[in-house]
Amino acid sequence: ARQNRLTDRPMTLYVFNPEHDIALASGLHHFTAPRAGRQLRHDLGFLPAIWALKGDAVLVDDINLAEQKALKSNIANEGVWVTPKTVGQYLKQQNGHIEIRPWGWDAPLVSELSRMGCSSNLLPNDRQLEEIRQMSHRDWANEHLLRELHNIPGLIGQAWAVTGIKEIENVLTSKESFVVKAPWSSSGRGVRTIAGSLTDGMRGWIEHVIAQQGCIMLEPYYQKVMDLGLEFMINDDGKAQEEGLSLFDTTKGVYTGNRIDREEDKEKVVCQFITVELWQTVKEALAALLEQQLANRYHGRLGIDMMIVETDEGLRLHPCVEMNLRTTMGHVALQLHRRYGLRHHTMQISFDGHYHLSIKEKNEDK
Repeated sequence: ARQNRLTDRPMTLYVFNPEHDIALASGLHHFTAPRAGRQLRHDLGFLPAIWALKGDAVLVDDINLAEQKALKSNIANEGVWVTPKTVGQYLKQQNGHIEIRPWGWDAPLVSELSRMGCSSNLLPNDRQLEEIRQMSHRDWANEHLLRELHNIPGLIGQAWAVTGIKEIENVLTSKESFVVKAPWSSSGRGVRTIAGSLTDGMRGWIEHVIAQQGCIMLEPYYQKVMDLGLEFMINDDGKAQEEGLSLFDTTKGVYTGNRIDREEDKEKVVCQFITVELWQTVKEALAALLEQQLANRYHGRLGIDMMIVETDEGLRLHPCVEMNLRTTMGHVALQLHRRYGLRHHTMQISFDGHYHLSIKEKNEDK
């Protein structure tokens, strides 16, 4: 508490809950994440230390492992590590002068933090949680962001929420390829590409998603040239603060890594494909839409995934493939640049039975 008075700011408890998207899909208050999600949280729980200041805390499963992993990545935790067993004591020391910043807010996390001793006034209520869940549905971003941008020349992108298998079979007669996506899903795992007729396996998966989540998203298959994203923070005053550009890599739709660099260097890459004017227009339009749609409804980090695609008319920007109403790996890359001054680096996540974060200097020859 003495530290609180000296800094005149609430201390922050950071929580890395990467299973967030799957928790949203479950619609449950009590939920056990799949093994991969639990493993990711266990292995990379140290990540929020890149934001922690003196007096803050980072919740991890294993302090020794967190220290070892952070040291290997040259990440210094200026705050303290806490575990599910010790977080209650940390919270008492703050006398309520604290803010909790998870990777993303969902009902299972709130239940978990409540069991650890977090008072309800520090946590979103059921109404707020349901609103976050609904705004995290893929069709929300489609309706409130993507469709609002369609009049800007140089952009492309459309999607439909489909509630029956017949609707999908009808569009397949066009002989074009399409992508189907579960409304709530994580890192490419709820995404399938279809062309021609539906296989029995694909039909079964689509019907299962519709039964579980109420619909499935259908969109054209685009010839992707590159992935990118725009990261934001929605401040307490409702302002959408642009955090920066994210240049990231995926393999079969699953995130694998980010570029760490200055904004001007990353924007030069993007503006090899689209004009500076279009990029500025899209950034300003998205910030305005986010303020209009999210003020008083959501505070915290979010990311808008985009892609540059090849069309018969030339290159186009898809300005909102999806909105992640949570912290993203793009935010991590941006903070690594801000805090440690890293440039011309890549940040990658690998898996060998355990998840690892590696930060390496970029080889410009490759």
